[in-house]
Amino acid sequence: MKLYDTTTRSNFESHVSIDINSLGLVNQTYAHLLPAIKELGEMLGVTPDGYFAACGELNFQNEQLFEIEYFYPKSYHCGVLFMENAAVRREFDKYGNAYYTNYSAYVVSSQYTSEVESQLVRYFLEKRYPEIFLHPDFIKEKTVELQVMDMTLAQIIAEYGNMTFRAARFDLPIQTAKKYVVRESKFKIYPLKYHWGSDIKYEIYLEVNEKGDSLYIPIQAIIQKKFSLVKKRQISYFTHYYQDHPDRQKSALKVLRSPEAKLLKQLLNQ
Repeated sequence: MKLYDTTTRSNFESHVSIDINSLGLVNQTYAHLLPAIKELGEMLGVTPDGYFAACGELNFQNEQLFEIEYFYPKSYHCGVLFMENAAVRREFDKYGNAYYTNYSAYVVSSQYTSEVESQLVRYFLEKRYPEIFLHPDFIKEKTVELQVMDMTLAQIIAEYGNMTFRAARFDLPIQTAKKYVVRESKFKIYPLKYHWGSDIKYEIYLEVNEKGDSLYIPIQAIIQKKFSLVKKRQISYFTHYYQDHPDRQKSALKVLRSPEAKLLKQLLNQ
């Protein structure tokens, strides 16, 4: 929790201590702070209640989604007001005279939000399109050493003992020494970026080989069941990327003839 004014970085004289994990996810206004809640949420048919249910099923702690910031009430701020007059800071006028200013506590998006965004998007895609995203031919199994940031809280507690997600991020080594056998989706879903001024709004990737070559898949292609949008995106991207290297362009477009691409086309056409 940050106990300073985000503008001046000055410590507060006093403040109300707020445990972010004591806050429930029942206040619907918090939905505005969750990732992909607007346009992408509408594209996937996700309601605020749907996001809250997903957070519960994925065992997210509040600290993975929210933080507390203290803002001067009349200044620009983002977030949702949680408590008025929650902190006091001593300031000085131009004559050196001290005076006190009250600050209010706001719930804002956490710095870890991008890390859970992809998990939320994957959750809803698997729920809505299990025939695609849970298809056994799109899942591979391998033995790995997980990074702490990729471990579930249950895995962290099992290996290192009872602790919070935040403590794990700061106090544990980046890489766990224990080997885990994981079933991993070939669909790669990173924090989604909105493509302004493009008919491609959001996209995900389908890995087609061990070298990391992937199909670029606009989410609209999944929703509209149009493989032609996948093909169009792939050709458009690599035509531009390799415009001076036609031989590489031809090689890159081979992913459209991969078994994964053929299966995706079949599933979309169904």
